Amino acid sequence: MGEKKENFLNTRIDDLLLSKIEKYAATYNLKKSKIIRNALDSYIRFTQKDEMSKTPYMVVTKREFAFLLDRINEEDLKKFAKMSYDSAMIIKKNLVEDYLQLEEIKQVELTSRFFMSSLEHFLFSYKGQNWMSSVKQYFHKNKYYFSCKHVLNLAFSNYVKLLLDLFMKEYDFIPFEIQLDEKEIYLVYQKS
Repeated sequence: MGEKKENFLNTRIDDLLLSKIEKYAATYNLKKSKIIRNALDSYIRFTQKDEMSKTPYMVVTKREFAFLLDRINEEDLKKFAKMSYDSAMIIKKNLVEDYLQLEEIKQVELTSRFFMSSLEHFLFSYKGQNWMSSVKQYFHKNKYYFSCKHVLNLAFSNYVKLLLDLFMKEYDFIPFEIQLDEKEIYLVYQKS
């Protein structure tokens, strides 16, 4: 049994929104109240943070994402990876503030192992945005190894490499070995 909810909130919604909620509830075998709580929580956490006005939270399908990445040049791909990194840093900060109940992220040092495991869980794997399959990552001695398969395109492989470059730079790791193709990524970073 979950946590007991003690507060009630009433609101009016139109028939179209109600039918969407009912359809979603039936499809995923969820209570309407659970869907509404999750929607409100997501709205507050992701779209109403002041920081998000500069770095928007973006939700797109894999197909839309591949389409977008295929049509931008290398410089724009770098900018897009930087925007994604900035968004992840805001989410990281909010995780510390909201869930660990700390005032500043400096109060807790999130190790590279912890952070990269979180990325795998929330972003890369089927548990998160389901971008990749066969995700393998590990640290050994002074190196970080990352490999995966995906169904997108070469531009996506480059995007992931650029994004991981930014994450690993935060922990003083630099690219050491790079193998990118249409459906697979293999990266090794070395502590600098």
